[in-house]
Amino acid sequence: MGALSSSQKFATRWLDQVEEHGFALAAGPSGVGKTAIMHQLVLPPLRRAHPESKIVSFMPGDCSQGFFSSLWRAMGGGHHVESVEAAVRGKLTTLKHTILAIDGFDQVFAEAEEAIVRIIAFLREIVTEGRSKVVGALRSPFSKAVEQRISEVFPGVILYREDLTPDELRQVAIEGVSYFTPELKGSERALFDQVTNSVAEQLVRGPHALPFMHAYLETWKTHFDGGDHSFVSWASSTNLAQVAGQHAEETVGTLKPRLRRELESLTETLIAWDEDLKAHVRHTPYKEIQAMGPIVTELVDVLIYERILYVSGSDLADATVALSHPDILDTWSSLQKTVQAMRRDRSHRQMLHAQALRWDSNGRRSEDRWLDRELLMVAETLLRNEADTLPPVMRDFLRTFDAETESEKASTKASLRKRLLRGAFGLVAFFGITGGLMGFSHLMGAHADGDDRHLKAGVESTSTYPEKSANRMKTIESVVE
Repeated sequence: MGALSSSQKFATRWLDQVEEHGFALAAGPSGVGKTAIMHQLVLPPLRRAHPESKIVSFMPGDCSQGFFSSLWRAMGGGHHVESVEAAVRGKLTTLKHTILAIDGFDQVFAEAEEAIVRIIAFLREIVTEGRSKVVGALRSPFSKAVEQRISEVFPGVILYREDLTPDELRQVAIEGVSYFTPELKGSERALFDQVTNSVAEQLVRGPHALPFMHAYLETWKTHFDGGDHSFVSWASSTNLAQVAGQHAEETVGTLKPRLRRELESLTETLIAWDEDLKAHVRHTPYKEIQAMGPIVTELVDVLIYERILYVSGSDLADATVALSHPDILDTWSSLQKTVQAMRRDRSHRQMLHAQALRWDSNGRRSEDRWLDRELLMVAETLLRNEADTLPPVMRDFLRTFDAETESEKASTKASLRKRLLRGAFGLVAFFGITGGLMGFSHLMGAHADGDDRHLKAGVESTSTYPEKSANRMKTIESVVE
């Protein structure tokens, strides 16, 4: 069965639920089309069935102040109101009927408990009174927790959307290409099939990058409308992963500095390495993300809602986070730089460990100890920061260089001290001889003139010079030390 039929069936169930209960949510992993179905297959029929309704689409996290501020902004409200919740309620009374479309509904439950209670009470009130209908989408790992909170108010209103099969993804590709270039299906069937097959293959490789398909096919439409009907030239210039990577780079540029600073540490948890030091996407437990602290968790949530990451799992106990497309490692430029630095660091560690094992297996001979300048700097850093976590053999190997370095420093210092002292003795000897000659000359001159006063001064000059020389030596030695 095609993906369009599958999506339509899901949309029909969703519509039945919202018409019956006035409230219905769709849950599922990121990137399975929940938001697309809501906006393309659920809201249009609701608009037709309730033409008097005003549709208000928003995410609870659109505004940092939370649900009511995000809703108020989506309704076109101003920023300066005394009570946002009161302002929202007042605005709703002026409207005959509203349909709230809430993407990322689980964001509600990231707020304080008091706020959550008020939000649920508000939704129950507007739905019960018949003034509004509510549809929404949320991530499946959080659906059980959400269902527990709202089941007493809105029982049985969560529908589950599973991952799309390869056949369904192919159908999505067919519908996408047909939408953007409908003329191809009849006039250039071979080209239509080429584009469809390419898009389908990329979706199968990165199914959770489905939200980027629309932007990707827009590049195809621009290419085609520009008069270039060559599939090869288009396919060689862009792909789904590049569109996702470009979006990721633009998103990072808008992040708050405190979130951007955590991107490198987050990358280390999202990447796995094989023996050839090739990076792969890792499915990181969400609990591991939470253990890294609230700022990293906030960063992950932002990247999830930007479709750069996706979260999957039946509940929080087994939820995992991963990059939405495996090839985004090669197309997200700032991530590439981080991965390259990580690869270089791992390569250095491997080389040091290999040399340490060779040194140990050969009886720890001194001739097996050799490191170039770059590796020596890495070794010093590892010993300084990670000595306790290094393998024992590697730690012993690196410590020999550390001890050698200290010995070399001491030897160099001793050699320098010896050379300075030798030079100092030469200076002292020079000045001693010169001073002695000057004193003797003074003495002889006084004797020749018969001047007792000058004779006495000459004797004093020669007798006090050894003391002055000794003082100079002490000064030089203290400088050398």
